Amino acid sequence: MHSLEEWAAPVPEDNGPAPVGLTVLGERLPSARHTNAIGSTAPTESVGAQPAEATMRYEEFVVAWNEELRRAGFRVLGWPVESIELPSMGRSYMVRLEPFGGQDVKPLFVTAALSWQWGALETARTVTTEDDLLTTLLGSTDTDRVQTERSRLRIDITFHATFPFGEPIQMPDAPTRARWFRETVARLDSIEPLLPEEIVRESKRQGGPVEVLAWRGDPELEVTCGADGGLKLHGVKLAAWQGIDLPRQWDNSERKRDEHPAGHLRAMFARVKVALHAWMEAADHLRPSLVSH
Repeated sequence: MHSLEEWAAPVPEDNGPAPVGLTVLGERLPSARHTNAIGSTAPTESVGAQPAEATMRYEEFVVAWNEELRRAGFRVLGWPVESIELPSMGRSYMVRLEPFGGQDVKPLFVTAALSWQWGALETARTVTTEDDLLTTLLGSTDTDRVQTERSRLRIDITFHATFPFGEPIQMPDAPTRARWFRETVARLDSIEPLLPEEIVRESKRQGGPVEVLAWRGDPELEVTCGADGGLKLHGVKLAAWQGIDLPRQWDNSERKRDEHPAGHLRAMFARVKVALHAWMEAADHLRPSLVSH
């Protein structure tokens, strides 16, 4: 096992951002599979300096995302992949990450998949100013008097720990599974939390619905049943998501500028980095089954 100081230490900055693969209508262009180390210093919670203009088109969000991913120092599996669905013109992004410091629970292979969807409506809203959008939707009106909500982009986070393809193990006994489950939940809830402190928010409108800002599911087993009725364990996974608010652009320069998402991305990557290491260490409970079977 690596110590906390080893895996959290800064990484050299001479690695540029990874190229991006492209998928059109679900067909991914071929690319070589290899691991790319990205990163410099460990991320912090502070927002830091923001761009002069807090615009946030799709391309600008990708730039902010890649910069904070590089800062976090993850090892990226292959290349990040961007997709475009031609019928809806929706866009998506997905990247697979390894724990910083490498794999410590072999033969289990631990990864995190981070992804998000950028719909056509989001593109239409961010390609122009909020004022122009309101004029298009509402006609000639005093846009300074109209209140709008910021768009919230959902970031899906999925942790995996899988055995080599075609080599599942017999299902660990109940006490072993219970130990794994308890340690995983305890660490991702309290010790190395995956989610931000604020996961729900009261509505600004009286009687309005509560806003859900983040969510985490329970750890799951990936199991198949053999012809003899025996259960085989292929791996485990855990799903979560977090919302990131996107800034609006106004014609009126006197309006208060929305916060740039870079600081929130940095904080999210910091939590994912620590939580993925905790996920890997908890998965060590599942390895003793290899010895007895």
